[in-house]
Amino acid sequence: MAHGLYLSYGQALLKSPGAQEACKNTPLDRLFLETDNKNTAVQEIYLAAAELCHISIDTLKQKIWDNLYNVFGLAAKEAGTN
Repeated sequence: MAHGLYLSYGQALLKSPGAQEACKNTPLDRLFLETDNKNTAVQEIYLAAAELCHISIDTLKQKIWDNLYNVFGLAAKEAGTN
């Protein structure tokens, strides 16, 4: 994180203790969530991450939007508020 890196977690977050531990230790201002698996809803990933990080879904969603804004700029922030 010292180099400004962001980490993204996906389906492994549901099954892998290593991914779960890594997610718990990732600063929220460096976190993204995703899924490339059509059989796994991204909502499942968000629920798992919120539980692991001991925060609400709404707080997690706001942190992800803030990160999106910080990486990609104002257009993403506007899209998240509509």
